Amino acid sequence: MPAHKSIFHLIALNLLTLMCAAAVSYAQKNGPELLPTVEEHRIAEFNKAAPRMGLRYLGPEDSAARAKRWYWRKQEEPGCPRDLKGWNAVLNKAGYHLRAADEKNFPNTWLTLMRDTRVIIDSLQRPHSIEFDSLRSSFLFVAERKKSAINQYYVYVHDRVTAPYELGASGVVAPKFFRGSVLTTTVIERGDSGNNRYAINLDNKTIYSFSAVYKYIDPLRYLFVLDTSWVLEYGDRIVINGTDINDRYGYDECFTCRPLHNRLFYFFKKNGKYYLKYGTSILPCEYDRVFYGGCCEDGGLDPMSNQHMVWFFASRNGYWYYVETGFYD
Repeated sequence: MPAHKSIFHLIALNLLTLMCAAAVSYAQKNGPELLPTVEEHRIAEFNKAAPRMGLRYLGPEDSAARAKRWYWRKQEEPGCPRDLKGWNAVLNKAGYHLRAADEKNFPNTWLTLMRDTRVIIDSLQRPHSIEFDSLRSSFLFVAERKKSAINQYYVYVHDRVTAPYELGASGVVAPKFFRGSVLTTTVIERGDSGNNRYAINLDNKTIYSFSAVYKYIDPLRYLFVLDTSWVLEYGDRIVINGTDINDRYGYDECFTCRPLHNRLFYFFKKNGKYYLKYGTSILPCEYDRVFYGGCCEDGGLDPMSNQHMVWFFASRNGYWYYVETGFYD
């Protein structure tokens, strides 16, 4: 083949490769849904008298089941590094860093947020999350702050300005960027028996309010942004841009809402059975029970997730299953 034809052939092949890659990327976000893989592992009999007992003493087959996707489960969540080096790698992008009093005991050591040699916030512990806006000109950094044994609250940094973000007034969810503004949560009224009134605020202006009962765990579970929508999970309900999807779709319960490969994932209960929904599709599995909402030690049995997958315990026809669903490309 003549040299000039070989060059044109190579250029055409590269263009075709780029077009195919763009088409796949577009399809993943806008085309037919690519559904996550669902893998079940039967691990124990379900005891109605003591339903948790089957999960307390898991057999060796559970260890083998967990080993298969170990690489994917260990992946960090974006904006939630596991060590001091990881946090500083992210903070350095904005010209900040954390100085630790004792690096070996991170995160249970005193931390100071620094900009070059200037102290921004002191008396920090246990960083929670960090998020940049779309232009990477501002960021939200949430950590625990202690000025005394009883004074404990979160703080955040936004556009190089520090402000308190009180744990007691805001629940456990971190502020999020949304369309150039900042989403926050607050308790606007505390009622009897933990029946509180909460608000979702956009730049300090309330855009949604609701009631929820604070029992042994905070009812506010998650607040995040997915594409052009804000998503809130509280109690056993999910709200998207102010629309309660329990009411919209007739769900009895709805929980563990997560962004997964640019689509929304969550569990729902309807007509006595539990299902998994991804985007607009209901995944081909059905359960009698999904374990969630545990307190203290039982909380370790709740569904867990990262950007690649969700893993959980569920029962069906008298047996507990350990289940993983996700994308493993």
